Amino acid sequence: MLRYLSENGKVELEDWSNFNMSARFKAGAMGLPFIPCRSPMGSDVLRANRSKIIDCPFTGSPVAVVPACHPNVALIHVQEADIYGNCRIEGPLFTCPEIAMASAHTIVTCERLVEHDEMTREPNRINIPSSPLTQLWSFPLVLTLATAMDIIILMKCIFESSALPRNPSAREKERPW
Repeated sequence: MLRYLSENGKVELEDWSNFNMSARFKAGAMGLPFIPCRSPMGSDVLRANRSKIIDCPFTGSPVAVVPACHPNVALIHVQEADIYGNCRIEGPLFTCPEIAMASAHTIVTCERLVEHDEMTREPNRINIPSSPLTQLWSFPLVLTLATAMDIIILMKCIFESSALPRNPSAREKERPW
């Protein structure tokens, strides 16, 4: 089916490395339209995606730039969160904070809800702040999205349930991007 759709122009496919996608999420989280990245240079991946080679404005040498990525929905699992949506990830972060900040909607599942005072006692351990969250679900066990139906139910919740409680310590203004 995917082959049919791509060969008939019904869907557009791009080829990105894991590192390039991480850079694209970082650009999206920072509100930038693109970010410089050396990894596409010297490979044939340039023919399969939207990265561009430009001259560096400081050195004049060529550098690749990759466009920011803004997913519609991010599904992220964390170990701890408070009722406002501040989240802690135990272990490697990978690009979860960047994906959450770059996405239009972020759904987070957590293993344990903690008190807001406990969460803010160590603010340097908050990996994902409450601002990008659309939904927060607490599960006592690690949630595994095993079926397409689970994903459909999660995405449906964006439009049918209420937003998170307002965090009294969050900034009053919206993100500038």
